[in-house]
Formats: sequence, C-alpha cells, structure tokens
Amino acid sequence: MARVIFLNAELSGKLGGSVYSRNKGGSYVRTWARPTNPRTSAQLGVRSAFADASTAWNQLDDTKKASWNFYAVSYYKPKKGRPGTTYSGFQSFVGLRNSMQQAQRLKRLCTISAPAATATFGQFMPVKDPPGNLFSGVIKTSTGLPVSLTMRNATMTSSGVFTAIIDGSVLSGLFPYNFTDVNTNAPVGFVFYGGIPNKSQSRDVQLVCSVGPPSVSAGWSTSVSQFTLSAATLDLNTSGRKLWYAVGQKVFITGYALSQSGEFQPIGGILITIT
Repeated sequence: MARVIFLNAELSGKLGGSVYSRNKGGSYVRTWARPTNPRTSAQLGVRSAFADASTAWNQLDDTKKASWNFYAVSYYKPKKGRPGTTYSGFQSFVGLRNSMQQAQRLKRLCTISAPAATATFGQFMPVKDPPGNLFSGVIKTSTGLPVSLTMRNATMTSSGVFTAIIDGSVLSGLFPYNFTDVNTNAPVGFVFYGGIPNKSQSRDVQLVCSVGPPSVSAGWSTSVSQFTLSAATLDLNTSGRKLWYAVGQKVFITGYALSQSGEFQPIGGILITIT
C-alpha cells in the first residue's frame, strides 16, 4: 500500500502495479515486479540450517539456555559483529551452529604440508553446550607451547585450486603443532573467504575453502614454523553460485581460525590475483 507524505504530496510504496520511491536524484516510479526466489541449493541450505538451529535451541532446557546467555555476554564474538553490541544466548547459539554447519557443508578436500606432513581432518559437529572461555585461535605445540597463526600468502585459480601459507609465531625449538585452542581446548580448523575489493554485497563473498580441524600424524619436522594448506579443484562445485572468479580478477582473501564450536578468529588477509 502506498504512503502519502502530505508536506510535499509525494507517494511512497506500492500502488497498483507501480512502486513510488525517492533517491538522491529525486522522486521516481517504477513498475512493480515480484521478488525472485531462485531456491538455489546454497539458499535452501542456509534456510535449513537456520530452521535446524532454531529447533535445537527450543529443545534446550532452561539451565543450558542460561549458560548460553552467559556465554553470549562474556565471550561471544561473531565474525562480523558490531562493537558495543550485546548478543543474546539464542543469537550466539544460532550463530555458532550455523557457522559450523556452513563450514561442514562446504568443506573441501585438503592436504597439509610442512613440508611433508600427513594429516587427517576432523568434522565440524553441532554443539549444545557453549564454550567456557574466549576462543583465541592460538594453537598449541605438542608440548603445550602457544603458537599464533598468520596467513602469509595465498593463491587461487579460476577453477578453484587454492593454497594458503600459514606462519606460526617464531619460537625456539618448535615442536609438531597440536591444532587445539589454548584457551578453550577446542579443535581448530580453518575457513577462507574471497571478496571483490570495494564491494560490500554479500553476493560478492564466497567461501573459498573450509578445512576441518587437522591432526598431524607423521612427517612433521620438529623445527617447522610454517605450513601450507592446499585444496584441489575437483571437489569445488560452483554451479549453484551467483558469482565465481575469473582469471586476472583481484580478490581479497580473508582467513580465519574456526573452532569446532563455530567460533571465528581472523588470521589475516591478502589481496591476490586469480590465475
């Protein structure tokens, strides 16, 4: 229904088959068109995940909900949170659960080398209990020493082959990494997003790679301070995406450590050119 603004006799809203509005150029009218609902697999996956999280929240008892409320005001930090914002237990529960499920749904086959370690990759599993401390994204060595992680470089091809080089903080006599957060003891995996510079629309951001918590089992040098994550192309399905990247395109890659509970901690960003 259209809304009349009596001070200047303008129309705002929908009237019949027309939509009346105003922008910096002045008033305008356009033909109304029904919003599209393509129901892509990605879109349906997001809707299903949110519905699943809402159902899971309603099944929690009051004690667990209270613990989530405490976590929300004490530790919860969403990936794109606003400073000074207070979140509810429901928001933190749904946010972590959806982050984890997206990471699991879009996880890619990946190898890790440091320079020749073998590894297995865990699953991101739904959680019912909130973490008991602030996730830092700082992992441990096999002897319990803390290691800060920083993405030093990344490359990607238009067909989806992706690599990320991760530096560990310099320590004397490093030992094999244990991908467990020093604060929460949660297993740590990784996610990498690609975004077109100077674009803010959500459609311009793609989940490039999601890696479950690695567990290095052999081949890791005790003096290594760097490792490379490499994702092949064959496991990447871009058919249902509105956007993918072309050769020569500039893309800003952002890397995050991701706990098995779905908590994010940035490990760096870098501008790359698609090859």
